Amino acid sequence: MNEKEIWSYENQDKTNTNFVCEIESGVLINYPTGILYEEGARQLFTFFKEYSEKIKKKILLLIDNSAVKSIDKKARELVIEFVKKESPIKKAATFGKNHVMANFISLFATIMCKMNLIHHAFKNKEDALVWLKKG
Repeated sequence: MNEKEIWSYENQDKTNTNFVCEIESGVLINYPTGILYEEGARQLFTFFKEYSEKIKKKILLLIDNSAVKSIDKKARELVIEFVKKESPIKKAATFGKNHVMANFISLFATIMCKMNLIHHAFKNKEDALVWLKKG
């Protein structure tokens, strides 16, 4: 699987870095680290919107939760507001060894699923990608 980095972000105090790679057109993988704050979430979702508009279709998104420590309350609120609007994400899957964060993201994804975003959590990248690409 060839990944090409197409976006990155790092906050001033370096407690959050984030980058996105393209696996193929419309299929992205997100590698967040540290604590996701509001500004990082805003930058990330702005990128998703612009990318979706550029390719003229919704995104299939993989998220590696391995290095996420936390998601700030304001970042969570921003993500919910973003998904309430016309989300550029068609389907999302998380994977990684961070079981606490996987459970948190699954709960958060349940809220997002009520807003028509389909999500599922996996232990590994390969299984997540297979599910993501199915119908």
